Amino acid sequence: MKNILKAWFCVLSVAFSCSLPGCLSEDDGAAVEPDFGSGRISLSELRKIPAGTLLSDDIAVTATVISDPAANNLPPGCFFVQDNSCRGICIAMDGAAYARGDRLQINVRNASVEVNDDGLYLLSGLSSENIVLLSSGDNPESTPIKANELSDYESMFVRIDQAQVTLSDQNKPFSGKLNFETEYGRRFSVYTYGSAGFASSTVPADYGYIEGIVSLVDGKRVLLPVNPSSYAHLTEDRCTPPTPQFSVPEVRDMDEGTVPDDIEMTATVVSDGSDANFDDRTAYVQDAERGVMIEFTAPHGMAAGQNFTLNLKGTTVSAGQPFRITGVDPAQIVKNGNPQEVNPVQVTLAQLTKDDTYESMLVQVTNIQSAENDASKTFSENTLFTDSEGSQLSVYTAPGSVRRTNHVPPAAGSVAGIVTATGKTPRLTPRTNADFSLPDKGTRFDGTEVIFFVPDDTQDLFLSEAVHGVAADGQSINAVELYNPTGSPLDLTQYMLVLLFHDSNTDLITSVAKLTFENANDFPRALSPGETLVIVSETATAMPDKFDKTRYSYYKEYNPSSMPVLGSKGNAPFVLMKNTGSPSVPSWTEIDRVGVPNVLDASKLKPGETDIDSYSGKYSSNPAAASKLERGWNRGRTWTRNPGYAGRPGNANQLTEATLNKGSWSALADKKAQYKLDIANTACDPRTSGSGWTQVSINSATSATSAKQNTTLGWHIYSIPMTD
Repeated sequence: MKNILKAWFCVLSVAFSCSLPGCLSEDDGAAVEPDFGSGRISLSELRKIPAGTLLSDDIAVTATVISDPAANNLPPGCFFVQDNSCRGICIAMDGAAYARGDRLQINVRNASVEVNDDGLYLLSGLSSENIVLLSSGDNPESTPIKANELSDYESMFVRIDQAQVTLSDQNKPFSGKLNFETEYGRRFSVYTYGSAGFASSTVPADYGYIEGIVSLVDGKRVLLPVNPSSYAHLTEDRCTPPTPQFSVPEVRDMDEGTVPDDIEMTATVVSDGSDANFDDRTAYVQDAERGVMIEFTAPHGMAAGQNFTLNLKGTTVSAGQPFRITGVDPAQIVKNGNPQEVNPVQVTLAQLTKDDTYESMLVQVTNIQSAENDASKTFSENTLFTDSEGSQLSVYTAPGSVRRTNHVPPAAGSVAGIVTATGKTPRLTPRTNADFSLPDKGTRFDGTEVIFFVPDDTQDLFLSEAVHGVAADGQSINAVELYNPTGSPLDLTQYMLVLLFHDSNTDLITSVAKLTFENANDFPRALSPGETLVIVSETATAMPDKFDKTRYSYYKEYNPSSMPVLGSKGNAPFVLMKNTGSPSVPSWTEIDRVGVPNVLDASKLKPGETDIDSYSGKYSSNPAAASKLERGWNRGRTWTRNPGYAGRPGNANQLTEATLNKGSWSALADKKAQYKLDIANTACDPRTSGSGWTQVSINSATSATSAKQNTTLGWHIYSIPMTD
């Protein structure tokens, strides 16, 4: 509970005035008011104080009783007052018996402002010592309002003209809730407590005006008749109003059950079944203020953005989560024009957890990211997202949705969709993939830079980058990078990397260097999804000592003498082989390569020669393609997979000069870098969405920017400074 300081009220002695009929005026002939201390406060100012506040100072409010204790149509233990500021309030005070028209001065010290279970704002904690009767018999006048203005006049004595009870509620007793309508088709609710002296009286069927106090019952606005005089003016012949036009909020205020009367609601469809995340018998619709779910008896056939009018007669209104309208025949729908684009309402996760304001509406939740345990997994029925404060949002994906095979981007962004549940962990149901605004490259809330990894289980381990070059000191620079694009770990012991040496004069393969990924060489047994393995010759002195090797999943340096596959400084091709046989009887098949395309002279193979060792002297370079490639291959080039060809296995018999230079492989710039630490290193990134890769610039090996280029998923980055 908070304390109210005297400073709040030290200037509140100014008189308030209001021109509305029914507001109370000052009476010059009234009794002298006692001095309650430092100041006065109006009910208008009092109602601005937050609920749950304890009032600690001697502050006076002057108001007149508008309820009738004799008729007793009141919330238990309460009575109503209003003042000349044109506002009213409910006072919770057991045993109070102040008569209608009593003018009171109330000291609010030690009282508190509260909101009861019905949602009614009230003043509680008062005793008889806090209240002084100033005068009696000051009968208040009602303030005329429209039926749709009840929310603006809480705890006020008002009058609604041109009113009558609905046909469906004729001949009923006042007890409970009754539906009234106006000549213009507006509807409102009249409520009578069972304790009221007129609760058993039959409601008049005639037309006229009705008075009462605006209150709340079960969170909904109602008019409480003060006594029988409140409905004594329903004496004229009934009118025939037009079909009521309800807004979505008005529909949500309706009582549960079958709708007995003609009531029309106009709204716009915001759900979309094209990705099978919504079925064709359910639609989420909204107007400018609220949303609601509709369940149809047959496919509704409405596209997203379709505005329509629905006659609710015979349908069923069901409260709960979500609030829904059921039993709707598509024939009850009248389409208004063609579908139009509907923009989502921008909200934060905090707004969704607060209340149900946005239930069934199209929103875009900003500043969220996938939860740590769900990042980069495929979408499940309920995928968790969080905001920067740790609040959670469940993103729903139906079992039959096309999105169930998609992976969850890890970077922070926003997600749009329909709010299908509210509460501590609200649920959002996106419509299509277009509702996700999560960048392929971005950051998480902790500053970690991440890249969206999309597994492709149709591919296999492949060569993603390779280097042949000569450093400034004449040392060879040889390196290779392997990448696992799949969604499963790959057993590296079932793969072999081969370097094919050939004679520059004869173009014949003269020898091979093989690398098997054995534990003895300190290689990982398996390469996890999205991980890279980079192998570099340790004699590559152009590799900066401070280069951020943490960017790679696995980074290994080896001496070419112990690993000949890294020993060449010529144009020998790298070939990736896979065991397509068994561990005990291996059968090695080429699945990828980078380098000079070669042509196998099959006529020189002996029967049964399938091993890579058999290539010597029979596998020659293709002179037509070699000349162009060798010019780059011998001048310190890094070769990377081209965008659009990521993960496509190469084959020596399929590669031509055209596909080599314009297809699956591409060389970086001739003068890749200078032998300095402040160079701009070029990186190739396979974790982008879609079919291709994107080249990104890493400013400096030692810069703060490059230091952040590390993700829990690993990077496909390899670049090495080289001279001409």
